[in-house]
Amino acid sequence: MTAGPIGPGTRFAGTTRILGLTGTYTTEVTAFEPCVRYAWRGIGASGPVMGVMGSYELAEAEGGTRFRLTLEYTATSLLGALLLPGLRFVAGMVLRRFVRQLDELVTGAAQP
Repeated sequence: MTAGPIGPGTRFAGTTRILGLTGTYTTEVTAFEPCVRYAWRGIGASGPVMGVMGSYELAEAEGGTRFRLTLEYTATSLLGALLLPGLRFVAGMVLRRFVRQLDELVTGAAQP
């Protein structure tokens, strides 16, 4: 949505699918340090749940890289309020897949 380089104030839109429900969202970057930290806040969402804020942080650790993901969600409807308790479980599954895909991109090798 926002043209130019990524930085605080940059906005983008996307589509997500959670528990079989598809929704759109708009996000604004709140912090951006390449290879160190990326943080955002949710501006709006069409689905039952909206990501209010989140961040990725990378740090050197014991010959590798520590990856920390922080997410905060809120319900935007009654359905969202019912879904929130199960979101942590689903987010854990999605995160494991995301980290595997990230590792494959970095190392160039597919993991079993």
